[in-house]
Amino acid sequence: MNRTLTAGGIMILVAATILRLYHIGSTLVTGDEAYYYVWTKHLAWGYIDGGPTIAYVNKLFVLLCGANGFSVRIGAVVLTTAASLYLWWWGARRFSALTGFLLLLLTTVTPACFLSSIIHTYDTEMAVFLLAAIALYYDAYFVDPRFFYPAGLLLGLALFSKISVLFPALGLFLFPFLFPPMRGVLRKKEFYLSFLLAGVILLPFIVWNFTHDFAFVRFKGGMAYRKGDLGDFVDVWAVQVALYSPIAFWFALVLPFRTVVRYLRAQQAALEDCYFALIAIVPILYFGIGSLFSRYYGNWVAPAFFGGLFLTAISFGRQWARYRAPLIVHVAFSVVLLGVLLGHLYFSFLPIEPKSDATAPYYLYAVIPGEVKQYFAVHPELQDIRIAGNNYQIPSLVNLYLHPQSEAVCLSLGDYHETLYSMLYPGKALAGSPLLFLFTRDTFPAEFRPYFATVEKRQTFLNRRQGKVVGKLTLWYVTGYRGRMKD
Repeated sequence: MNRTLTAGGIMILVAATILRLYHIGSTLVTGDEAYYYVWTKHLAWGYIDGGPTIAYVNKLFVLLCGANGFSVRIGAVVLTTAASLYLWWWGARRFSALTGFLLLLLTTVTPACFLSSIIHTYDTEMAVFLLAAIALYYDAYFVDPRFFYPAGLLLGLALFSKISVLFPALGLFLFPFLFPPMRGVLRKKEFYLSFLLAGVILLPFIVWNFTHDFAFVRFKGGMAYRKGDLGDFVDVWAVQVALYSPIAFWFALVLPFRTVVRYLRAQQAALEDCYFALIAIVPILYFGIGSLFSRYYGNWVAPAFFGGLFLTAISFGRQWARYRAPLIVHVAFSVVLLGVLLGHLYFSFLPIEPKSDATAPYYLYAVIPGEVKQYFAVHPELQDIRIAGNNYQIPSLVNLYLHPQSEAVCLSLGDYHETLYSMLYPGKALAGSPLLFLFTRDTFPAEFRPYFATVEKRQTFLNRRQGKVVGKLTLWYVTGYRGRMKD
């Protein structure tokens, strides 16, 4: 059986890697991915939008592969493949060959995990480092306390990637306090030093916030406390059902609570299982309750499922005959969903409105590396004028694909939120400058007109998807920029 599992695991990894490499080499980089490329040009210990780990990962691959779309995505392929390989080896070593294979399978084909390997955002680094930290903290609690050191290091990197890791981290920390048989760990210095190490790694991000007027805290904090309603609650959790599949979602949500209940009832569950359960329960409770009152984004609650994924693989591995059918359903659902999403991405066969189409961002700005770049090539007199937009996606894609002499910027006019560009190029710094303004309409927005002395239309570009026009991008020459009103 071990040979069969090994062969199956290799086939899964090879197939996933080929598909991942084909995707990142054949599609336009999304606006978010291009934005994180811009971070590599302004390396810092923090950003208004999130933790900086992705900037350093991308910087490494930009140095190795050049400043292009491939370099800002290949890091996701490398990291997620390495994580799946490690969990495969770890699960086989700590539990069984079948459990190791199931960890590989779940972290490869589950839609949420697969998409993190082809769309490189800071959720990728968060997931990879947190999954590895959970495995290493298990080793530290149940095998050898010396594992606390690498566990703390990886937990720190996960926190440095995305601060919502605090909630599973709280579960990791509380485990020996809440389960009496583990109290002996509290007498070991390694336990405290591991969390101290994680804190030291996170410290530069904390210092950055103190020295930048708590930019991240204010921005993300304001988003986290936007009032939500029942519809928002349903939306965010419906996304989780789709991204983790109904099967993995159910088991990752139910198994942790059932495990703790069974342990409390005459210790009918293993203490090791309670470790994974607690890592899931803490963030599930936080995000579950919080999403009842606030409007969350779908990716915010991702850390709530990692402990449950471990517990699912372990439980399925122990009781294979019982759980074989649910696993088959999970794999079938995942493959079909990914097949539909990727098929629609390339062939556009689903009757979905662009606003609801998750694949639309691959086409909305497709003219930037093509027609827009050609336009500037035949108009050299415009090449020394700074390009601007009013969302961070457009100038970020310009910076990645056109490499302009003056870095393109996001003006954040009106109510549009602040970005890294707001900190690098505040309105007063650009005041009076002539700009080339790229916008998604072929008429200049009336609400933007007061910000400029003169406005001149230069060119409209049509974004096409399989020959069908899906959007416009118009270039305007503007002068006398007055900056944002609040400046």
